[in-house]
Amino acid sequence: MNSPCLRTALSGIYIRHIGALGTYTNIPKRSRYFWEARPECRERKLLMQITLPRLKQAVDPTQFVKEVEEEKLYGLDVILHKEVQQIFNENELIAVCLYSEMPSDNFYQVRYELQQHGMSMEKYPEHVMEFTLKQTPYENMLELFRGETAVIFGEANVKQMISAVSKNNYLLLLGGLVQGRYMSLKELIKFSNLSGLDSSRAELSFLLNTAVSSTKNTMQKPTHQLIHSLQQYIEQCSNASNGS
Repeated sequence: MNSPCLRTALSGIYIRHIGALGTYTNIPKRSRYFWEARPECRERKLLMQITLPRLKQAVDPTQFVKEVEEEKLYGLDVILHKEVQQIFNENELIAVCLYSEMPSDNFYQVRYELQQHGMSMEKYPEHVMEFTLKQTPYENMLELFRGETAVIFGEANVKQMISAVSKNNYLLLLGGLVQGRYMSLKELIKFSNLSGLDSSRAELSFLLNTAVSSTKNTMQKPTHQLIHSLQQYIEQCSNASNGS
């Protein structure tokens, strides 16, 4: 292995390779193409929250008094919690319906009808609603979210909302919040029967015009009577003078 001939041959091979490397041009790494930043959609955020690991904190053996565990949300519930907060902060109508299992076509059909009038419908777990509304001005609505429910939110088109829900046998309207006021089912129906703002203005204008005209006629009636009496008196005097 240590013969001079073998060393000479290996040195020749080494020199040839070094020479080849000397003429080799460095090729840069393949450039990487990135997609432009896309806006996060709801489904992508939900998927990211689901895949997050939930690791428990290691127990300290030197700690004799157990700390009270705070109620927290994890994973998908964090996204739903933020959605519920946004619903209650940005919408003038929030209605609660008792929900029973229905075909998906029926659910999306109702939501489509609601969307035509500036509203929408979603489902949220009971524990998320309780965590979100607890110790808030909307805590009184927690009684409506007992069990499996659906939330309708958006513009205060109560009449169209009741019409869309009444067509579905799997939804039962319980009550809601309209422009900051809590309403039961009867109050929602009564509110839906009220006329719109334009018709109310027209009715008010008609009543005011009627009152003004009647007041004017009432004030002018004594004047007309006095004029008529004077005319009769003048005629009687002229007839008496002509007769004499």
